[in-house]
Amino acid sequence: MRHMLIHSGRGGRRALSVLEVLLGSMIVSVVMFFLFQVVIMLARESRVGVVQAEVSLRADMIQDKLFNILRHVSYNNIVQFSNTDAVPGQSGATKAFFYRIIFRKDEFSPYQELRFDPVTKKLVYDPDRSSTSTGDEVDLNADETNFSFGRLDYVWFGCGLQPGGLPDNSIILTQFAISDHGEARKSYRNQTDENSWIQTNRSFGVFIRNK
Repeated sequence: MRHMLIHSGRGGRRALSVLEVLLGSMIVSVVMFFLFQVVIMLARESRVGVVQAEVSLRADMIQDKLFNILRHVSYNNIVQFSNTDAVPGQSGATKAFFYRIIFRKDEFSPYQELRFDPVTKKLVYDPDRSSTSTGDEVDLNADETNFSFGRLDYVWFGCGLQPGGLPDNSIILTQFAISDHGEARKSYRNQTDENSWIQTNRSFGVFIRNK
């Protein structure tokens, strides 16, 4: 067997076999492999943390916009929800959540509208339904071409409930969800699997002005 000579601590020499050299190289390779895996894991977790923060921030912004719009709704000038706008999958004749809400600030103001399109995933606010304008998107960064991870999954509107389960028309309930649609983990997970999505759900109520 071939040997390599190395100096010992006492100034002498001893033979280092090829097997020892290979064993040492293997140990170094294994250590480097695990270090590389740790670096990849930390990079993934860092990306997930950034996306989680952005999704949460976008949810805060959308909630603030919706609250600022709905807090001006007049109790006497809100249009009854239509079953044609009801969220699918609800049982019974009385529906609880809808994709559209129509209202106005007072009897002298134009009717306004908030509507969510479940196909395009866009939430639109129309401040004047009598005009030719189609309204503006509430989530202005929803376009996938922009550098943004959070996109709306759904937005529902409904009226509040009294303790006995009867409708409480003095409260507007809003629910929505926003997620990254698998962008943060797409390099190592199935992007179409919703279990891998980073999602934030929000639910809040707005008291309507009694005017």
